[in-house]
Amino acid sequence: MRSNATLDFLVTCPSFQADLLEKELQGWLPKEILTQIPEGIIIEGSLEQGMSVILRSRIASRLFLKISEFNFSNLDELYQASLRFAWTRFLRADQTFRFDLSPSHDIGHLYKNPLILSLKTKDGLADHFRNKFGSRPDVGKKEADVVFGLFPALSSNDCQRMTLAIDLWGNSLSHRGYRPSNMPAPLRENLAASILLRSEWNKDSEWLLDPMCGSGTFLVEAALIKLGISPQYLFLKNQKALKDYSVFQVPYFRDIQTALNSADLSFKQLIEENTTALQETGPLEIYGSDLDPSQLEHCRSSLRPYGLENKVVLDQANALSVLPPKDVPGFVVLNPPYGERLENADQAKLMQLYHMFGENLKKNFKNSRCAIFTANAEARKEISLKTNGRFDFKNGPLDCKLLCYNLY
Repeated sequence: MRSNATLDFLVTCPSFQADLLEKELQGWLPKEILTQIPEGIIIEGSLEQGMSVILRSRIASRLFLKISEFNFSNLDELYQASLRFAWTRFLRADQTFRFDLSPSHDIGHLYKNPLILSLKTKDGLADHFRNKFGSRPDVGKKEADVVFGLFPALSSNDCQRMTLAIDLWGNSLSHRGYRPSNMPAPLRENLAASILLRSEWNKDSEWLLDPMCGSGTFLVEAALIKLGISPQYLFLKNQKALKDYSVFQVPYFRDIQTALNSADLSFKQLIEENTTALQETGPLEIYGSDLDPSQLEHCRSSLRPYGLENKVVLDQANALSVLPPKDVPGFVVLNPPYGERLENADQAKLMQLYHMFGENLKKNFKNSRCAIFTANAEARKEISLKTNGRFDFKNGPLDCKLLCYNLY
């Protein structure tokens, strides 16, 4: 493969956010190499252009490089296609691997359990290696050297098509590294960033307040946006060279060391700039409050890896009576409780919480803006304010709305 070869990348993102991801990517990539699909964005570009997603995208979930595509009409044909595929170009016998399956909606009705597609592909891979070497690579269920994405869909004439891709990061890009795995958090990091970008928070002119800040996801993402910090900064600041990552230690990538070295330089330059920005920043005009002091400690823990625990103002306060942090208009954002597991009596209290919060907005936050993210269609009516924007989201399995308000 030539170092300057044009490659096909798939960038996935949270549901309903492909248009927002495309707009974000157009900030540094030529729009003519971008194609929007339901799952996200296709990039037809160089390795360095594709890898820039890791450095800069706040919305992306995964970054895949397409490596093959084959048609099949039944499971045996899928197995045979996998058996013939040149797996040894992308995986060594001494490495571990994992398949992540993402079936399209139109293929789901063909299989009682679509995981059979992953199993048949894995069987083909295993037998391919056994036929060549007498042994096969092991499956890494959580941590794997190489992660493959499988994207089955219906093709023409009722034929099925399997797109095979390799994950260039090996992990979800929503993981920023500032939140311990055991810390409870109702929002993924890239979902919180999508909410901030969709609501068009003006980082240069509006203060930001999350009055139900919890573990601080909105606050950290807002700080990273305001300072232009790479979403993968914590992972990249102590990174090894890209060529040393296991995913790049396969024959397919041997001929692109120049491109890998170029991407390395881009990574290192941005991380140096980010480190300087974090060290030199003053107060950020980002504010968080919560009734629970333990949540505020979680929030400080999330800010601490960036050295921002004293640059974001935290306060123990009730969201129903909280006041604006400054006398000029700003932006309020929150993810209030949804109440999906509450009994009827507690549902009534939840309705009252939404109503009273809406009243506090009307009384104390005139001329500011507010964005409320919720899955409770009934409770959101209690806010009694006219929206100037409503946007569909998913939070896990839950259908959610982002409600935007101009407060007069």
